[in-house]
Amino acid sequence: MAMSAFFASYKKKIILKSHLYLFMIRHLRLKSNSMKRAFLLLLLFAACQTDNSKNPLNVQHAGALKNMMRKGDLSAKKELQELSETPHLYALGAVENLKGEVLIYDGQPMITSVKNGTISVDQSFNKKTALLVWAEVENWMEVPVPNHIQSFGEIESFIQKAATENGMDAESPFPFLLDGTARSVTWHVINWKDGDTEHSHEKHIASGLNGTLENIAVNILGFYSNHHRGIYTHHTTNIHAHFKTAEHPFSGHADDLELGEGMVLKLPVSKYTLLQNATLIDVNNLGKSENDVSGACILIKNDHIEWVGPCAEKPEIPDGTNIIDASGKYVLPGLFDGFAAINNQAYCNAYLYMGITGIISVDGGRRGPFFGAGNPSPNIFRLEGLGDEKINTDTMLAEIEYLHQKGFKVLLLMYGLSPKQLGLAIKKAAELDMATIGEMGYTTYKEGMDLGLDAVVHTTRYSLDVAPRDMAKAVADEPFSNDLNSPKWKYYKFLTHLKKDYEPLQQHAQNLGNSNTFLIPTSSLSYLDLPEHKNPWKEPVAAILDIKDVNRPADPKTGDHSIDSEEQAAYTDLITNELANIEPTYRKHGAKYLAGSGTDVWGTMPGISLHTELWLLHNKIGLTNREVLAAATSNFADAFGWKNGKIEKGFSANILILNENPLEDLENLKDIETVILNGVAIDRAILINYAK
Repeated sequence: MAMSAFFASYKKKIILKSHLYLFMIRHLRLKSNSMKRAFLLLLLFAACQTDNSKNPLNVQHAGALKNMMRKGDLSAKKELQELSETPHLYALGAVENLKGEVLIYDGQPMITSVKNGTISVDQSFNKKTALLVWAEVENWMEVPVPNHIQSFGEIESFIQKAATENGMDAESPFPFLLDGTARSVTWHVINWKDGDTEHSHEKHIASGLNGTLENIAVNILGFYSNHHRGIYTHHTTNIHAHFKTAEHPFSGHADDLELGEGMVLKLPVSKYTLLQNATLIDVNNLGKSENDVSGACILIKNDHIEWVGPCAEKPEIPDGTNIIDASGKYVLPGLFDGFAAINNQAYCNAYLYMGITGIISVDGGRRGPFFGAGNPSPNIFRLEGLGDEKINTDTMLAEIEYLHQKGFKVLLLMYGLSPKQLGLAIKKAAELDMATIGEMGYTTYKEGMDLGLDAVVHTTRYSLDVAPRDMAKAVADEPFSNDLNSPKWKYYKFLTHLKKDYEPLQQHAQNLGNSNTFLIPTSSLSYLDLPEHKNPWKEPVAAILDIKDVNRPADPKTGDHSIDSEEQAAYTDLITNELANIEPTYRKHGAKYLAGSGTDVWGTMPGISLHTELWLLHNKIGLTNREVLAAATSNFADAFGWKNGKIEKGFSANILILNENPLEDLENLKDIETVILNGVAIDRAILINYAK
């Protein structure tokens, strides 16, 4: 039957309804004392978001319903072409400018819009979306729906109950399918009027075509989440559903449902992977534990580790489990880069190719804009600075709350915060389960550590306690100047001439060693200033990177910085003394380390510079190879309390399979057989063949 005839056959049954969903979302008003923070507020409605710490099925979304309703943001947030090669893709959403409905069912798109008063269906990926939620599901389990389950509310409760009874975590988002003959489906296809800025759900329904189909065979795709109301489910429900007719190419948004008899609910089947016969490298206890396990097995369920131990003791393995034989290989957690930028897909690929499955993401200024739509992408723990200048306490606390709402995981607490403010910020962050990193000036690092900072960053910054307080406060007033006569450089010259036996250095080292705060030296920022540096452009993965994306890059031919000779000499003297006297003193007194590259300023490069940092931690600062591995893996779990960075039950399944033992040579960290990202093996050949 032609589409026009099919639609006409239901035209008499169209029932116009008021919808129950009313969007009454409170506007957030936040005062700020700087243009940077004002600009931040405009940027924070970022596109692609995923929280893999509580998202085993990797449900992702771009855009937010609340931003459409209260801000009129109908702009494109995701191009469907970016997902066109994703196998077993299930997705629903709205076309940009609200000019139609999106349904992708097992990789087959069905984009429905209104043209000339009738329904038009586009079965291509050539659309951009203002809202999209999606997941990749290969296998489904069937759950019969009892005949007494009929209404929308009953369906929602049954889906939650069925998921829990079948071993799923209903606190995590998941897709579902409903197949069979529905008694009725009340639907709409939106066709929003250009320029209309007054949004309500009733107006959305009325803007295009809508109606009720009766006794119709349908395939319904929905997403369930009790944490995304106003994001991709409406504010009164935990489900968002679209449907397609079983016999005709027609789909739309399901506003209400009445199920028929014999319908079937389908829920995602857990995917199991067994990695067996590996040597599991122990990176626990800051790299001081040496209990490696030969003949180790790791059972992965979806995106997390279900069991780990000797293969001889492994539990019963579920049927259909994917087996990875790692005989003769070495296994450790995926690497973290604890201070790095992610600007584009090439950066995502470079990190993953070099074994980095997690980054603390820093953006803005020299590091460029944040890119959160990578596919594939390392796990991103996004950071934002607070207090780069003096700030009102109430404003500071409001900004922390706001950043948490926008999905930021890490606070960089900066120069302008007083000790009292820093303490309040750390307390607020702890309440919101946000990590804290310090880069202070008006507050001493001793005060910050005593207040409970998780970490501090940059040798030159967390060494301010060694300097006289008037010098430290002058740096806090002007922390970023490159003028060799600036307060910053007067302090840097002071650091350049420090000796190990300098009493304030020894005292600060003792303070660092006695605290629970971790250090992130980012020594790789000055790697190119060392006479023995190598050319980073010689790394194979550098071929996919664009030199224009890197701040002050090395010359691709020589590997050297192209900067003024006086400035170069000053930086060389500074990093030489940092690595010869300052950091080794901290290390000797028991400082705890995290690996962070500082990418992508001063010539640092995604993926490549994290390995440079690891080399410096071992060869210059003096960590053992095992301690270096811990600094890039398990120490992040210890520092921030994340379920990431260890190969233990309940942790995220981010794993490297190496061909050679990195305990013998850290260069073996680059000899990667397989990268497992959130339970999925990544094809490294595809990563490095990325076209710019």
